[in-house]
Amino acid sequence: MLADEIRVTSCRMGLDGVPGPLVEAHIFGPNHMFRIVEKTERGTVPGTRVRLYLREPRRSWSALETLAEVLCIAEFRTAVTHGGRQRVWEAGVLRAKRGRTHGELVEWHDGPPGAQVIWCRHGGTLLVDGLVIEPRHEVGVMSGLLGVVVNLSGDHAPRQLSTDRLTVLTDIAAQVEEVLTGAAPALVASGAAFLTLAWLEDVAKSSPRTADLVAEAARAAGYAFTGSEGTPVPVEAGCFPLDRMLLPHLLASNRHAPRPASAGFSSIPDHILLWRMLALGKSDLSHELTKLVPELSEPRRVADARPSDLELLTGNRGGFGATRPSDAFGVARRLGCDPVGPAERRRLFGVADLVVPEPSGSDVWDLSDMTWLDGPYERRRTHATIGELLEIREKLGVSAARAARLLRSFNVAVVPAELPEGSPDEVDLRLLHRNGEVAEHLGIWHLGPVPPGHVAQAALNTGLSPHAVRERLERYGLTVEPFDFPEELDEEYVSRLSRDRNGRWPWVSSTAPLTPWQLVAAQDASELTAEEVRADYERLGFTLPPRADRPESPDDFDLLAGFWEVDWSPFRTDRAPSFHQLMEVAEDLGLSLRTLTTRLAAYRVRTGMTLPQRETELDRDLFRYDSLLRITGETDERDLPWWFSLTPDDEIPFFLLVLAARDLGRRPKELASRLRTYGLRVSRGDLPPDLGQRDALRLLTADEQAVPRPAEPAMPLAQLVRIARRVDLPVVDTARHLRDLGVHVDDVATTVRAALARVPSGAGEPPS
Repeated sequence: MLADEIRVTSCRMGLDGVPGPLVEAHIFGPNHMFRIVEKTERGTVPGTRVRLYLREPRRSWSALETLAEVLCIAEFRTAVTHGGRQRVWEAGVLRAKRGRTHGELVEWHDGPPGAQVIWCRHGGTLLVDGLVIEPRHEVGVMSGLLGVVVNLSGDHAPRQLSTDRLTVLTDIAAQVEEVLTGAAPALVASGAAFLTLAWLEDVAKSSPRTADLVAEAARAAGYAFTGSEGTPVPVEAGCFPLDRMLLPHLLASNRHAPRPASAGFSSIPDHILLWRMLALGKSDLSHELTKLVPELSEPRRVADARPSDLELLTGNRGGFGATRPSDAFGVARRLGCDPVGPAERRRLFGVADLVVPEPSGSDVWDLSDMTWLDGPYERRRTHATIGELLEIREKLGVSAARAARLLRSFNVAVVPAELPEGSPDEVDLRLLHRNGEVAEHLGIWHLGPVPPGHVAQAALNTGLSPHAVRERLERYGLTVEPFDFPEELDEEYVSRLSRDRNGRWPWVSSTAPLTPWQLVAAQDASELTAEEVRADYERLGFTLPPRADRPESPDDFDLLAGFWEVDWSPFRTDRAPSFHQLMEVAEDLGLSLRTLTTRLAAYRVRTGMTLPQRETELDRDLFRYDSLLRITGETDERDLPWWFSLTPDDEIPFFLLVLAARDLGRRPKELASRLRTYGLRVSRGDLPPDLGQRDALRLLTADEQAVPRPAEPAMPLAQLVRIARRVDLPVVDTARHLRDLGVHVDDVATTVRAALARVPSGAGEPPS
């Protein structure tokens, strides 16, 4: 409402040329009914007067400002005066507040009456009769109007608006798309300065379908977009928003180009980079890589690029690899198309996680929320488990068996392979949850192999045999630890299988030797001696750790526990802990690292190193606890302590020592030599002969992302090229130097050939 009360008085001119009846209406709210009352049979002057009434606290309110918020295009010349201020709308001319739209404008003059389109550098909105309005159905081009103002009036005005005139109730996406399709060539022909890949990327983030329409018009007209530094993009390459960054930063040897802050640019996969390289034609990068892989020069047709491809491949979450199966349905909604098309195009680009089936029988779904497909992806698994089936059962109100059928119809693998209707029953549900308590977050399917204590407890509580419990759990795809159970079970037996000797989760695992902590904890809980505890666990069938060099004592409970606060496991005799765990426990107990490892060694705990009896300044520099105190959520991985993610059993990549030497003011060779005296393995003893310490640091710090360690996935081709450009070296030489430093970089030719096999082909492309 423009005011707390609106009084409208109107008198129209009669057919006989004299004023007609004088009528009046009082309006008290946007959703209120109002009566039109005839005041006199004949008025004196024809016309309409609107009077606004304001309550006292709102005297500062301005009709001028309020009207400026909603009126963008007036049908007739309109002037509003408030005090000494005035605002004028010329008939049919866009005049919107700066927040609505500003910058260069391109108007479509050949549109049909009632369909006005004005392209703009910034902003954008939907108007009906010149007034700002929002669509209820945000699909297709109506998923977000950015870069364009659309004004519908007359025959093109929507049929249904809300009573407050703030919302279009009908779906007008197809109607507006038809209008924009007609208006897009005018934008391209105008040669507007804002018609760049950067502008189109912004439009695509708001409405990918609108961006695709503009790109299609540009291609039809032979219009070449420009990149971030004015570099033209060949028309035949299609329109991929990231091209504006790829051209100057990767395809060309321009080490001085400003670094773009884009998650998509930073995470582009190898085959997508090659796709754009091949589409964009000859470049410095194509010349370099063709020397290694001659088949790159062979003629081939690659898929045409569309602005919407970026969202299709990133899920609008920033980087590649973040898209989820359900995103195909979100993209379909924003493109205003059937989800089959986006799903097929995702597969064309190597995202083979989804097939959209035809609904059949009772297997129908609500396209507005398909997030139930994402469970395995979010948990980094290749298949759905009984846990996901139970979640879908709860969310969709279907049986677990039907949930499994639904997932398989969408190409999502499910374990178990077969699930009868009605499963799991009440007994099975108890077997699938900790302590038989069926409740959210108590499922056991994500906890790894099922320990014997859970099987024994379930058998005792349900009356089933341990063998029957095992078979039922395996039927749902769970792995059960092998164990020999006695013929008769009782509560006392079950309690001995639990970690805390109380007959409840957590249970002792039978797949590895018991930890020394388990032995001292059992002493504390049972009041048995150390020898009695060992004998008891041996009778139960567990593997015992080696005997300690000193009697196991509950006094060492905290020493062996491993620091519960961060959920680390107790120290083990068969595997070394992380350096980080050792450092935290030493700090927590007020011990030096050498004292801690010496005391742990007495329990035969594997620490993986032997520290010198006489500590030097270098020893203290190598293991400083206060370096942990400087870590925040924003800390670059390269600024972490060199040992942060390693265990003493790992080979230490030499590049970590290059970074550590920078911080300590030492030479990497010194650090490697000292660490080897601890019995630790280092990938090399010194820098390569053809690489100095300064150049090594440049290689390791040139990119925004940390370089990968040997246990991590190999360095992406895009990151390798970024580093090569910034240190002004050929890609092959850059890869060799990084490998010499212990960075995980695969052979460049092998990487390129593997990526080339995945480049999306232009033959038989799926439709939009």
